[in-house]
Amino acid sequence: ELGRRMRQVAMLVKSEVGLEVAFVDSAGWDTHVRQGTGNGSFSKPATDMSEAIAAFWMDLGAYQDDVLLLTMTEFGRTVRQNGSLGTDHGRGSCLFMLGNEVEGGRVHGTVPERLVKDALEDGRDLPVTTDFRSVFAEVAGHHLRIDPSKDGAIFPGWVGARLRLMKG
Repeated sequence: ELGRRMRQVAMLVKSEVGLEVAFVDSAGWDTHVRQGTGNGSFSKPATDMSEAIAAFWMDLGAYQDDVLLLTMTEFGRTVRQNGSLGTDHGRGSCLFMLGNEVEGGRVHGTVPERLVKDALEDGRDLPVTTDFRSVFAEVAGHHLRIDPSKDGAIFPGWVGARLRLMKG
């Protein structure tokens, strides 16, 4: 399903209809039990997402320079496993960017050196160290040429700084 949705976006990009922003959603991530490794409940959506992104990128071909792909979730997962061999909703999460203009190969934010209870929020969560708005502001400024600092163009009242993620 995710691959099909992303194929539709690739078709719009290649049709040159003036598409500036598109999004697709992906279900099946709300796993709380038996997440496991290669065969756990988390494996299928993770595999689907990675395969869909790879196919989308290849499908774009010559249009790759025009596209920036961003993934995010509205919730993270706890570090600590629950009693059902899964994890529960948490704070800290991750966001991925793919694009020819991305200064890649880096991880931003900080993760405690040791994932011990005292280093975690409420003894179970990764602390949030990067505001997603700093990433979105960078994308809007660099890729879409929107000045996020003007009149709350994107996030009214937000006073954070762009996280420098793009080349140049």
